[in-house]
Amino acid sequence: MKNLRIFQMCAAALLCSALSLPLAAQTEVMAWSNMTGVRVDGELIDFESSLCVGNLKGDMEATGKEV
Repeated sequence: MKNLRIFQMCAAALLCSALSLPLAAQTEVMAWSNMTGVRVDGELIDFESSLCVGNLKGDMEATGKEV
């Protein structure tokens, strides 16, 4: 039974690796580590990201642009 499970996992991993396509994109990152977008074939596909951290007292620290 254990050998069958190992075989199934190996077969699934092999299938996933065979079907994966090579990626050709590069992220664009600001100095404070927020992602501004992804470049695909030289064209920027923009999006914004930020990180918010808080504690139980309600204090919040955030990265990113202020809106």
